[in-house]
Amino acid sequence: MFDRRGLIAGGAALALVGTGKAAPRLPRSLTDTLTARMAEDKVVGAALSVVRGGAIVAFWAHGLASIPFDVPVRQDTLFQIGSVAKHVTALAVLQLMEAGRVALDDPIGRHVKDLPQHWRRISIRNLLHQTSGLPDYVDFLSDWDRRQPRNVVTFALGMMPLLFAPGEAWHYSNTNYLVLGWLIEDVSGQSYADYVRLRLFAPARLPEARADAAQHPVANRAEPYDATEGEVRHAVRMADDVSAAADGGLLFSARDWAPWSRALAAPGLVSQGSLDAMFTPAILSTGREVPYGYGWFLGKTRGAPYHWHSGSVPGFVTQVTRLPARDLLAVLTINSTTGDGTLADVPMMAMEAIAPGSTYLSLPDGPEATEPRRSRLVAMLTGGGRDADWIAPELAREFRAVAPHDPPAIYSPIAGIRLVESYPAVGGTMERYRVSAGNRDRYVLAGWTSDGQLFIIA
Repeated sequence: MFDRRGLIAGGAALALVGTGKAAPRLPRSLTDTLTARMAEDKVVGAALSVVRGGAIVAFWAHGLASIPFDVPVRQDTLFQIGSVAKHVTALAVLQLMEAGRVALDDPIGRHVKDLPQHWRRISIRNLLHQTSGLPDYVDFLSDWDRRQPRNVVTFALGMMPLLFAPGEAWHYSNTNYLVLGWLIEDVSGQSYADYVRLRLFAPARLPEARADAAQHPVANRAEPYDATEGEVRHAVRMADDVSAAADGGLLFSARDWAPWSRALAAPGLVSQGSLDAMFTPAILSTGREVPYGYGWFLGKTRGAPYHWHSGSVPGFVTQVTRLPARDLLAVLTINSTTGDGTLADVPMMAMEAIAPGSTYLSLPDGPEATEPRRSRLVAMLTGGGRDADWIAPELAREFRAVAPHDPPAIYSPIAGIRLVESYPAVGGTMERYRVSAGNRDRYVLAGWTSDGQLFIIA
C-alpha cells in the first residue's frame, strides 16, 4: 500500500500567464499552512484557484494527479466537481425557460414523461430550490459503479411518499437535479453532456470543462483516491452515466474558472433577470427564507453577498466560493475523499490573502452566544435538539426527512461559540458563529425567528 508521506509533494504557488503579467503568488505563510492541512487530511492532489475581475490572480498546486505515474497537479488537470455542477444544470434550465420551452412554475410532469404519479405535480422551481420533498436517490442507490438509468431511479423511489409537500420545507436531495437533467434532455432533444458543451461551455469559452465519462480515458483527468480508512487507496470507479449525471457530473480544470466566473457575473448565457433569480433565496410556505438559490448556497458576509457550494463524489471533493461585490471567486478541487470536512474554509483563506478583510474569517471574535441560544446550538451541534419545541416547523420537517440517513454533525467537546456577524433575513435573523471544537474553528450559520425558534442551521 502506498505511503502518502512519501508520495505527496508539497504545494507550490504558481504565477499564471493571461494578460502577459505575472499573477501574484499566495503568501508563503498561507501555502505552508495549506500544505500542512493537506497532509493532515491525507489529500493526494489539489488545485486552488483565485479569480478576480474575470482573470486568475493566483493558483496553488499540491501533490499528484496520479500516484502510479507520478503526474503532478497542473493548471490543466481536470477534477470532477460533484454537486458544484448543480448551478450549471440550473443555467441550462433557465436557458430553456428564456427560450419559451418551459416555465419555472410548470409541473415537471408536463415535460418529463414516465415519472411516478406523485412526482408529476412538483414544479420546476421546487426542484431548482430543493423544496420538492423528493427523497435523495443517493441514500438508496449507493453503488456508484453500476448504471443508474431513469427507470432504476424511478422504480427505487417511486413507491416512497414525498418527504413533505412541495414548498413546505427544504431538503438537499440530488434527485432534484437528476430530474432536471432529464428535463433538459427531453425538452432539448440532446444529451445532458452535449447540451452543456454546446450551449454553455462553448459560448463561455471554457478550454477544458466537459461532462465526465469515468469508465473511459480522459486526457488530463486526475485519478480518484480514497483516504477515509487511514491510507490512500483507489476510489470506486463510477459508471459512465453516474459520473455524467446532471446532479454532479462535470470536469473542470483551473483554466476553466476564470471564463466561467465571467459568465456568472454578467448576462450572456442567460439574462440578468435569470442570474438575479439564481442568487435569490427560496421562500417557504412559512414565509421564511432558505439560503439556497438555484444550485448555490447563499448568505452574506461583512454586509455583502456570499455564494458557495461543495461537491463530493468517490475520489473527488470541491469547494467553490463567490464574493460578487468584490468580483472574487475561489475554488479548491482535490482528488481524494477525506474523512474530515474541514477544507471548506480554504477558498476563503485564499480570498483573504488576495483581498484582506473580505470574509468572516478575519472578523474578530464577538461575544459568547447568549442563552438560550447557546444551549440550543450546543444541543444541535452535539447530536440533540431535533425534536425540541424551539425548532421551527420547516426545520423539523427537514430533520424528519434526513433521519436516519444523515446523522447530525457532532462537534465535541465545544470550547466556545462566539457570534461574529449577523444580518436580517426574510422571516428572521441570520447569525454566524465561530465554534471552537477540537484543534480547528468551525463556522455555523443559524437562522432565528423573532420568538427564538431555529429555522436554519448550516
